[in-house]
Amino acid sequence: MTFADGSALLRHGLCAYFLEGWRSALPAEKEEDIFARVEELLNERASTAGSLVTSVEMVYLEAERPTA
Repeated sequence: MTFADGSALLRHGLCAYFLEGWRSALPAEKEEDIFARVEELLNERASTAGSLVTSVEMVYLEAERPTA
């Protein structure tokens, strides 16, 4: 997946799915500052590289066989 910058990445639905877990690992009083710095660093990287490129290394699929 390619993102224009860190702001776009952190606001994407797939990333939002993980954000609550990431936030729960941080001290509440530092959460906002930490995420602001992460976003800033990602934006700097995207500015230098032209974008941010991520990959999903695994996909989990679950299915059930229909009963006759």
